[in-house]
Amino acid sequence: MHATRRTLLAALALVALHVAALLADAPLHPAHSADVAVVLGNTVNPDGTLSPRLEARMTAALDLYDRRWVRFVLVTGATGEEGLNEAEVMQSWLLSKGVPREAILVDREGTNTRESAVHTAAIMRRAGAERALVVTS
Repeated sequence: MHATRRTLLAALALVALHVAALLADAPLHPAHSADVAVVLGNTVNPDGTLSPRLEARMTAALDLYDRRWVRFVLVTGATGEEGLNEAEVMQSWLLSKGVPREAILVDREGTNTRESAVHTAAIMRRAGAERALVVTS
């Protein structure tokens, strides 16, 4: 009887570990893959580095790309108070992480979410992309 109880407890522990692993991956696991991960712009530091919020978005998009859940990463933003174009800084960050230039789509004039959405639709049509995941915070 004790052996059966230990076997059952071991099986339950394995199931619990499996569920925990699935839940740990859930925030970055989309329900379906998409053609494009659209990263909405955010603050770029005056020295040209990403703000923590923008870096978190970019890291999530890079993970989607690396896992092949998207074919393209579309970065959207405009020139902020610091004088740097968010989309260009985001593009440079992706290039520095090894993402090929042809996998990066850029909207340099997305001054707000509405404009970014309009520009994204046009860019996606030109790229032959239909499905998008939006990466924001």
